[in-house]
Amino acid sequence: MAAKSLTKAELLDELGTTLGTSKREANSFIDALLAIAYRETKKKGEFVFPGIGKLVKQKRKARKGVNPKTGEPIKIAAATVIKLRLAKAAKDAILGGGKEPATKKPAAAAPKGRKAAKPAAAKAPAKKAAAAPRKAAAPKKAPAAKKAAKAPVAKAAVASKKATGRANRK
Repeated sequence: MAAKSLTKAELLDELGTTLGTSKREANSFIDALLAIAYRETKKKGEFVFPGIGKLVKQKRKARKGVNPKTGEPIKIAAATVIKLRLAKAAKDAILGGGKEPATKKPAAAAPKGRKAAKPAAAKAPAKKAAAAPRKAAAPKKAPAAKKAAKAPVAKAAVASKKATGRANRK
């Protein structure tokens, strides 16, 4: 899991020390920025946080859906939603320059006059064999067999107590 996220108090403290202001001034700055963002998004439909992204108000059409519990078709009403679209600068700063995965490599250029060789077809993963039935566990001994094995020991102990006369003493 990810590390614990920054709380508002920790953010205000860091912002105050970075800008050389008090926490109260940092708090009023954040509150003013958010108020402007909410007002502009509500009025114009979008607001740009430079270097972070864009808040966008979007309308969704009514559509049909399915109740997952009953399988019954239902109508989903039209709705207005808010989205935050991240800026490329934010993605690059967080993910490290937008590097492509190492698995995607461009095909080598073919020499002049020849067609490029087709890459070897990747084999589809082999289908797993039908799950073999599990081996039965070692057969358990019948309870009667266990009692039979314990019975002579118990009788032997009782017999030894009687022989020494301990059974009658308390």
